[in-house]
Amino acid sequence: MTLHSETLRTDGAKSDAEELLSALEEETRPIIFTAPNIDPGGEAIRTEIEKFISNHPKSVLVENLGSLAYYSLMELAICM
Repeated sequence: MTLHSETLRTDGAKSDAEELLSALEEETRPIIFTAPNIDPGGEAIRTEIEKFISNHPKSVLVENLGSLAYYSLMELAICM
């Protein structure tokens, strides 16, 4: 799961993250989150992801997968 803030919109990142994570609330499969970018709103997204994973032990936040791991995970993922 990757979520970045919108480049041209400086507000709304927190609510965007909340909405997305709410949709994932009942998911029982593991979720690998990649860290958001450093654009405005990125820290709000990170905070919401960290709250989510604290309640979902199968979920994890990874700072940076690198190209090989990222593409390898894409091959195994059921959605992107």
